[in-house]
Amino acid sequence: MKKERGIERTIRGTVFPVEWDEKDNVVQVVIDTPDQDGYFVERNKKGKELLDFLKCEVEASGIMREDDDGDLFFKVKEYNLIEDRIEDRTKG
Repeated sequence: MKKERGIERTIRGTVFPVEWDEKDNVVQVVIDTPDQDGYFVERNKKGKELLDFLKCEVEASGIMREDDDGDLFFKVKEYNLIEDRIEDRTKG
């Protein structure tokens, strides 16, 4: 089995859109972490699933790599939504 280049890592942060197509559909997201790192999410199957969770906090595990320009990329292997945001709670 071929080993992927990069560092296995788990990150936690908020999903934000950064690129749209000509019909204004989001096609690229980043996970913005509390330490101010923004990880461009690679468009594998799991990464594409995050397009449905804009402005949600997630914990994601996968492979982190840095390109020649210093941009951080993250290949998501698995993720979990974090449900502790105040606006997600219902008033009762």
